[in-house]
Amino acid sequence: MTLGKKLAQTLEEARLTGIRADELRNAQQLEKIRKQREEHAGLIDTIKGEVTLAVEKGLVPKVQVRNYDRQGWLRSWQKGKGANQDLFDGLLAWAAENEIRLIFNEDHDGIGMESWITVRVEPVEPDMSPSPN
Repeated sequence: MTLGKKLAQTLEEARLTGIRADELRNAQQLEKIRKQREEHAGLIDTIKGEVTLAVEKGLVPKVQVRNYDRQGWLRSWQKGKGANQDLFDGLLAWAAENEIRLIFNEDHDGIGMESWITVRVEPVEPDMSPSPN
């Protein structure tokens, strides 16, 4: 079946069920947006989980993000311009609540074959400034 025939069949099925073509496109777009949000939330949950597990085991956390798309998400989020920015902002809030700072480093293998983002973690230093009394 050609793509044109498949599309015509999809539109005819939508018509028969009372769904207009623009509503079908909107529904498909909404599903795409939902899937992307789930993927973004999955990355955030992975970072939180790996950091928590390492700290609880007495280790210094280091999370490597090697997937190219996920690296792009992190870069966009750090600039404050990413899709689902609220999820990344929530990650930063979670880190602050747990008195840790997340540091995102661009890393590579040194020969131009592979690159990744390493999420490093350090404790937040207590504020040592004198109180304004």
